[in-house]
Amino acid sequence: MDFVEQFEKLKINFNVFTNKELAEKLEISESAVSVWTSRKKIPKKYLRYLENKNNINQNGNNNIGINHGNVNITNSNDELYALISKLSDKKKEYFYHLIKAEILKDEL
Repeated sequence: MDFVEQFEKLKINFNVFTNKELAEKLEISESAVSVWTSRKKIPKKYLRYLENKNNINQNGNNNIGINHGNVNITNSNDELYALISKLSDKKKEYFYHLIKAEILKDEL
């Protein structure tokens, strides 16, 4: 897995979209996260979050099913991460809020 994939998975793991939000969740400075992106390397202690997440996924269900009318579309988590990583930060934030709004609407 390359840096971009790892970085996006880390953001998804913490349910954040920006480097600033990730830094806050990890309780580190935003400049530390900037160093990761410039070096294209995440410190091992933070990669453990992904390893733990992967172990959980290997023991559980790796697929997400989306029922669209009569068509059942199933994508693996890796494919979903790859698709999300192609979006700009602004689009990720937009879709995050869109999904969050849908969840809140369902709870009403």
